[in-house]
Amino acid sequence: MAEAHIRITAGGPYIVTGGVPLSGRQPSVSTHGEPLDWEPAEANPDGYAFEERYLLCRCGGSKTKPLCDATHATFEWERALTASREPSASRRERVEGDGIALTDDTTLCSDYGFCGNRFTSVWDMAGEASDPEVRAKLLRMVQSCPSGRIQLEDAEGNAIEPAFRPSIAPIPDGPLWVRGGITMEAGDGTPLESRNRMTLCRCGQSQNKPFCDGAHKSHEFHAP
Repeated sequence: MAEAHIRITAGGPYIVTGGVPLSGRQPSVSTHGEPLDWEPAEANPDGYAFEERYLLCRCGGSKTKPLCDATHATFEWERALTASREPSASRRERVEGDGIALTDDTTLCSDYGFCGNRFTSVWDMAGEASDPEVRAKLLRMVQSCPSGRIQLEDAEGNAIEPAFRPSIAPIPDGPLWVRGGITMEAGDGTPLESRNRMTLCRCGQSQNKPFCDGAHKSHEFHAP
């Protein structure tokens, strides 16, 4: 089987090759509406049937979401990839803790709220990571961030990341959650940075394409 790969076409969909599993995920929330974890999406708890190669909508107009139905060719939408081509590491701010560091690239935020709750935030918790209970909660919250905006490093500077199998998870009414370091390239063949956790825009409205910037919420995007 070919390597898992995403090609972002210049005026159309994401072309996914390598037999990448496609299965929706949605956040579970507390009684206060705070995100707790991820669970199978109600719309497709058993996942989608997928092939070696398939096309995913990125214009927001397909009638067969998450798959592309060529609607992108029938209306005007902002197709350009506008995200910086510089590595995420060049933009990250650091919060140092006890044997751990939290890094933050705000340009990647998809606004799912795993970075904080009513009582604290990951930025505060990083400074209290010497407490084993706080450290465990910090790790769980950071690794639940779908976009990879927030990451953790150990004392040697090594990334502390979950071991994801390459996969794509459409988040209901939100972006595509790409996991497992799937390689990506622009339509002209230019390689794009690959990360363990990424969220790709599929509403067509992000100002940081191909990445999600939370615009699906203000534009009331709906998709399974």
